Amino acid sequence: MRGFIRRPGRKSLLVALTAALAVGIATVAFAATVICTGGPCVGTNSADVIAGTAGNDQISARGGNDSVIANQGGQDYVSGSTGNDFIQVDESAGSRIDGGLGSDRISGAFGGGDSFNGGWGNDSLVNFGGAPYTLTGGPNNDMLFSVDARGGDTLNGGAFGSDFCVGDAEGTDQDTFIGCETISNFDTNGDGN
Repeated sequence: MRGFIRRPGRKSLLVALTAALAVGIATVAFAATVICTGGPCVGTNSADVIAGTAGNDQISARGGNDSVIANQGGQDYVSGSTGNDFIQVDESAGSRIDGGLGSDRISGAFGGGDSFNGGWGNDSLVNFGGAPYTLTGGPNNDMLFSVDARGGDTLNGGAFGSDFCVGDAEGTDQDTFIGCETISNFDTNGDGN
């Protein structure tokens, strides 16, 4: 006796496909473009694009690989939460940025007294200029860059990992290096100051 393969009918196939799609949609949070209005600003658990204001923002990106641009000034607090986030904060004063869990990229320029904490993951933190910054990598292998040529910044690689730090390591305007396994000098004028 010869075997045969029973093919599902169109109706059975349509019902199975509809059920699978419904389950898939029920478990997926859709990404959003979030324009903050000042004060608390919350993303979704997917990959969002979040834009801050010129005021004092409190941004919670939540889950997903988010892009947060909070670069219009103000004293901002940004929490990347989980995911591999990109967070940029420019022209701010005293902002606090926490990358959270994931391999985050955090950068800032032309601000003053900002504090960047990469959190748990292989993070990259960059200060392009401004008053003293505090860059803290956290656990794992981090890269910290303070390339403002002013000195006075604190670069803390954190515990548990091999951290690479670039800053003003020579002369009278030195940065402070803590927990950095590799330190490279950034000297814009070539005189060691």
